[in-house]
Amino acid sequence: HDIIDFDCGPNYTILLKEQSFYITGDNTYGLIHKTDDNIYNNTHKRWVYNYDICDNITSFSQVSCGKDHFAIVCNMKELDVSNAVFFRGLNYSGQLGTGNNNKCIDNDTSYNMIICNKFISGKHTDNIRFVSCGSTHTCVITENFNAYTTGSNTHRELCHTISDNSFNIIEDISFAYASCGKNTTLLLSGKLTSLDD
Repeated sequence: HDIIDFDCGPNYTILLKEQSFYITGDNTYGLIHKTDDNIYNNTHKRWVYNYDICDNITSFSQVSCGKDHFAIVCNMKELDVSNAVFFRGLNYSGQLGTGNNNKCIDNDTSYNMIICNKFISGKHTDNIRFVSCGSTHTCVITENFNAYTTGSNTHRELCHTISDNSFNIIEDISFAYASCGKNTTLLLSGKLTSLDD
């Protein structure tokens, strides 16, 4: 199978195939799934094949890497949604959208993962079609062209004032695409909108 997407974080890289992904790089915070005794060296120089992260994931379609977290849009066989998001990484600014900023990695032999789908925050019923990870924030775009953000809002990168560490909608505008930088979010609708200082 061919590579369908890829992205790079500051010190790690992910290559995405339809039914698996490969990851390599710095594993200080346990972003790389532990599959052998040597996996937790700070610099992991070989690709790690991640095929057993979740029995319910049937395929992947898009990946985005943040500073210490990543997200992959995927299809789930046991949920009545075409697209969900698999998250992995640190959550100190609420960038995983769990409703808290608790640590979500414990460096054990399995992925501690967050699956976020159409029941985002229990508020809306949109399937996710695109995700972008910033340094400590995350934005998802849904099939209905709604944008939801979570995480750090130090530089107003969330475009709302809600700080509950969960995904909240950016009201009144439809968006087709998002790109998150270190402390910025760029959203594409009918016009270009930049969200930063």
